[in-house]
Amino acid sequence: LKPPWPLQDGAKTTPIMQKGMSVGTPASGAEKPQLFHKTVLCRFFLNNACKRGLNCTFAHSAAELQEVPDLWKTALCKQWKQGLCPFSTETCRFAHGKHERRMSLASTEHLA
Repeated sequence: LKPPWPLQDGAKTTPIMQKGMSVGTPASGAEKPQLFHKTVLCRFFLNNACKRGLNCTFAHSAAELQEVPDLWKTALCKQWKQGLCPFSTETCRFAHGKHERRMSLASTEHLA
């Protein structure tokens, strides 16, 4: 269950920080892709200063946190294309050739 935002009747809540959680700052101007929606806690909300409420792209509690998408080898390695990648094909997070490239969730959403 997601908490009701904004809080009603002046109620207050304190988000719980757990190991592995990160705190972010809402971007001004261009928004992050929906792919990363609510994957990081809002640092402004933690200080009772978030003015975005329901429109905030950052999580306001542990319950709102979404899993970060796995983007391993979903894009070609720019350094590899230039022959300059210092990593092996096993350790580089980017694909060393089209045969290694995986489809990301974002690239398959238009297929649904």
